[in-house]
Amino acid sequence: MPALTTRRPNKDESDASVTLDEVSKEAQSLIDKVVKDVGKSSATKQLIIGGASGWVTGFLMMKIGKMAAVIGTYPVFLKRRGRVAYLVIFY
Repeated sequence: MPALTTRRPNKDESDASVTLDEVSKEAQSLIDKVVKDVGKSSATKQLIIGGASGWVTGFLMMKIGKMAAVIGTYPVFLKRRGRVAYLVIFY
């Protein structure tokens, strides 16, 4: 499988391309730095970062859950409307 590349603007504006593997390695090293820094910081900072990350995760899961509920109940809604004759569905 060929490596995916993206164009990264350079100071010289030369066409430098970066592979997806390089980007993932950079992101992983950034995550490792943040996790190590948080582990060495005070308990207060750890609580703030943990609470904020928990809030963001909960917010995202709430949005995903609402979307899944709408997508999951839509076929049931259509079927019900078809039985009650509010909506005529030709299969």
